[in-house]
Amino acid sequence: MAKSGETALENAGETRPNHVLMDIRLSGTIDGIEAAGQIHARYGIPVIFLTACADTPFTQGVLQPCRQRGASRYHPYTGFVPVRMAQ
Repeated sequence: MAKSGETALENAGETRPNHVLMDIRLSGTIDGIEAAGQIHARYGIPVIFLTACADTPFTQGVLQPCRQRGASRYHPYTGFVPVRMAQ
């Protein structure tokens, strides 16, 4: 887990995970969108973007940069979905 984009890049390079879950808002000079783009470009690791921001103007503002870095889908979170556990 990383709190900054710089740490996310470093961790991805060291651990080479199968995929990355990335918050679009991270501390540091590199945000989650930029870190995800660099991780994908450097290591070919797929990235799933996450955010707690449900603000439509904010979300719309980040869609284009995400798409420019290879994002192919956007699915807004609309609330909890009940999950039934297998018995």
